[in-house]
Amino acid sequence: MKSFLDTETTGIDEKDRIIQLSFLLKHDNGLINIYDDLCKPEVEINPGAMATHHITPEMIEGKPLLRDCAAFKTLNEINSPNNIIVIHNTPFDLDMLKKEGFENKMRIIDTLHIAKHLWPDIESRSLQYLRYYFCLYQREEELLRKIAIGVRKVVPHDAVGDVIVLYQLYLYLRENFSDDDLLALTQKPILLTKLNFGKKHYGKLIIDVVKGDPKYVNWMLKEATISEEMRHSLNYHKKEYWRQK
Repeated sequence: MKSFLDTETTGIDEKDRIIQLSFLLKHDNGLINIYDDLCKPEVEINPGAMATHHITPEMIEGKPLLRDCAAFKTLNEINSPNNIIVIHNTPFDLDMLKKEGFENKMRIIDTLHIAKHLWPDIESRSLQYLRYYFCLYQREEELLRKIAIGVRKVVPHDAVGDVIVLYQLYLYLRENFSDDDLLALTQKPILLTKLNFGKKHYGKLIIDVVKGDPKYVNWMLKEATISEEMRHSLNYHKKEYWRQK
C-alpha cells in the first residue's frame, strides 16, 4: 500500500501540533480511500498558520484529540516496512506526527527532496508551484472523477487538497521513474552548488568560497546553524578542492 500524506498545524514551532491529518491510501489492488480528520490540540492556532490554511478555532471546537481520530488510527494500522509513505517535505510532517507518538516504519518517498535533485534551478519547489509549473491542475477534474473519493475540487493549503496535488505529482514522477528510483533519490543527499547562507558570500559558488575564504567555510561547518544539505555540500566541495590541488 501507499499513503500520500499531508498535515495542517497550529504553527511551525516546537510547541505546535497537528489540527488536520489527511492521507490518500492506495491499496495494492488499486482501490483508493481518503482519510481526513480535524482535531483539537492543547495549543492555540497561530494567526499566521490560520492565514495559510484557514482553519479557525471554531472549526476544531469539540473535535477529538488526534490520537482518537480515525485517520490517525488507520495510519498506525498501516505503519509497516511493507508499505510506502509519500510526503512533500517529510521531516516536517513526520516530526509533527512524532509529537503524537507516531514512529514511522514505512519506506519514504519525499517529493520535495526529489524535486531538489531533479529541478535545482526552478524558482520554487513548493507543492502548489509544481502544480502549476507542470500543469498538473489540468488533470485534476479527470483524476477526481476517476478515483471517485467524493472530492470535487482542489483547495490549496487544505490538507485534502494538498494530498490530491501530491498524488498527481507522484503520478507525474512515475512517468519516468520507478518506485525504487524515487525511494533511492529520497535517500540521496542533495549537493548544492551555491551558498544560500549569510550575507558575506550569499549566492556565490561554494567552490569559489572554499578557495577564497576557507576560514569562513570552517566557521560555517563548526559554528553556524546550517541545513544538512549545506553541510554535506560544503564538505563535498572542500574535499574536492583539496583532492584536485
